[in-house]
Amino acid sequence: MFESLQPAPPDPILGLTEAFKEDPNPARINLGTGIYTDDNGKTPTLECISRAEKILAEKSTSGGGYLPMTGLAEYDRSVVELLFGADHELGASGRSLAAQTPGGTGGLRVAADFIARMNPGAKLWMSDPTWANHNGIFTAAGLELGTYPYYDQESRTLAFDEMVAALKNVPAGDVVLFHACCHNPSGMDPTPAQWEELAELAAARLRLEDSGTRDSVERLLVNHLAFFHGQRLVPLELNDSHLVRIEAEVEVLSAAKALHEEPDSHQEDHRERGLPHEQQRPGA
Repeated sequence: MFESLQPAPPDPILGLTEAFKEDPNPARINLGTGIYTDDNGKTPTLECISRAEKILAEKSTSGGGYLPMTGLAEYDRSVVELLFGADHELGASGRSLAAQTPGGTGGLRVAADFIARMNPGAKLWMSDPTWANHNGIFTAAGLELGTYPYYDQESRTLAFDEMVAALKNVPAGDVVLFHACCHNPSGMDPTPAQWEELAELAAARLRLEDSGTRDSVERLLVNHLAFFHGQRLVPLELNDSHLVRIEAEVEVLSAAKALHEEPDSHQEDHRERGLPHEQQRPGA
């Protein structure tokens, strides 16, 4: 069996990181994986993360043990409250379900298997372009794949009108995959207003008789994406460990927002490094 195995092709993004390591140019910049580093090429630990780890260590009463198949119940419940709101009917009635997975790839595979099992024959629509692993994950689950327009390579802009037109023609029962933020590989995200339009379109296309459920789905999409744009529309009741975790995300998001709102200073920084601005931020 092992004699017939063929090596998988190298990941182009991770391959870029290897090329970066081998490049002797001291002014080189790694445009591969999105990992923050300081001027010395090191990834520092944020103070809020250190605080969170300290709180967890002080409150820990066990060295480990097995969790239920759906993961840590407190975490799952907090995620549902974060997305829908603490008092939303979906959570109170038990109509929502959350489960932890081993990373984002694991979550996608669980979703793919669920779709293939519960809605056989459904086609999954992905953005063009999309993360290369999406093809392997969903194909392995037996799903048929399709694409919708997303990024215009020539103009380096979001092909929003073309995307909306294509999504309106997706057959009922099919599944559409969105990148919530930091679209891979283009780096181009819809604006908050465009996300609201996509949320309205998604809610309108759902085959649901319960208008309350359609409203919940629309609210989920709008609130979820608004959170990534630094807006928290859902009231939260969190303990200290939750708070410092969110502080970590807010600190990173605030820094990213500051970068987005001050393009001139960053263009100057890129010129000092001898790098054209458009090469530093794909799709910008």
